[in-house]
Amino acid sequence: MKYTIRKANSSDLTFLISRCFPDGEPDEGFINNIILDESNVSLVCANKKQILGFVIGRILTKYPSSSPDNGIWMQATYNELLEGIVPNNHAFCEIYNLWVANEYRQKGFALKLKQTVESYLIDKEVYYIIASTKKMNSPVIQLNKRLKYSVIKQNLVPGYVCFFKELSN
Repeated sequence: MKYTIRKANSSDLTFLISRCFPDGEPDEGFINNIILDESNVSLVCANKKQILGFVIGRILTKYPSSSPDNGIWMQATYNELLEGIVPNNHAFCEIYNLWVANEYRQKGFALKLKQTVESYLIDKEVYYIIASTKKMNSPVIQLNKRLKYSVIKQNLVPGYVCFFKELSN
């Protein structure tokens, strides 16, 4: 199957929002800012007919754990969690959402999306990634382990496991 991985754009927003918030009221401003902000990571895997999968991440800066949260949700928690792992004032990427359509799962699309994100981040000189997934999401847990992510925290958010990876250039 022929597909491309490309930067998400404004024409993808409705679809991405519907997948990021399938059960509730979306925070469209939050998603719009992540997707359309060039400093973040938003990639779409698509063929000529449809989106097969996507990954959305935001690039943040690690501050000393005593720093204020700067109005960014989870910033203070990440600062504390990453203390001693990510140097202060260095960027890291929070993978916000990784999604692949049901009929395309277990076919390597999530792997290719995450590998593309890693290459993208290295090009931007961002060498740290944090990603969380539900404890019962064994395919993503196995994918993270295959890609050499380490578990750094259980239940940062109840029912989730948090992974970390340091990239090398």
